[in-house]
Amino acid sequence: MKKIVTGMMALFLALILAACSKNAPIDQDVGKTGGAESWWKTSETTSSSPGAGKVHSHSYSKATCTKPESCSCGATRGSALGHSFSEGKCTRCGAKDSSYQPIPLSKRNALRSAESYLSFGSFSYNGLVEQLEFEKYSHEDAVYAADHCGADWNEQAVKKAKSYLSFSAFSYSGLMNQLEFEGFTSEQAVYAADRCGANWKEQAVKCARNYLDMLSFSRQGLIDQLKFEGFTYEEAVYAVDVIGL
Repeated sequence: MKKIVTGMMALFLALILAACSKNAPIDQDVGKTGGAESWWKTSETTSSSPGAGKVHSHSYSKATCTKPESCSCGATRGSALGHSFSEGKCTRCGAKDSSYQPIPLSKRNALRSAESYLSFGSFSYNGLVEQLEFEKYSHEDAVYAADHCGADWNEQAVKKAKSYLSFSAFSYSGLMNQLEFEGFTSEQAVYAADRCGANWKEQAVKCARNYLDMLSFSRQGLIDQLKFEGFTYEEAVYAVDVIGL
């Protein structure tokens, strides 16, 4: 009985070994059955990931306020755009600005008034502040409006200079004095006088005629008066010669 059992066990083990030998992977390089090492090499190049064994080409999504350009594989490029806040809200993603403090209504009204004045007139910084204070805005609100109205004060000076020249005659220095009286700085006044397009000799002629429409002058008296107005001697002589005095 023991011999029969022993023989059956031997047969069973032989069948198991035959099955294992049949299913074992063949090492193509050496032409024989591979063991555990051969199986490990095969599974190393096999992956459940899509596209395994192929070169990956990055496809980047657009950068956002908080994230740089990114690929589905996790790679990134560049940097995040950062928020662009306006009145407490990001103009790109809508995120709220935690540090935003709403502008008081009085300041917003002063700013609207300032923009309205600048739409039809020209003002210096100080002139605009004074006009707003005349409209009963507080000094703080008026300064806020002048600071945030977006005016180019040099260009405002040019506009004011041209406005004056449209109805009156000025010498170069006389126009500068008038602009400074209106609250423009000396630099802004010079900028305007240099760019207003005036012909100063013709301005002297206009000024001379205006005087003669009101009063009588000798030649020298009119020359002296024009010089008093800021015209040069050459401009004054040119003017009295043109009008025939």
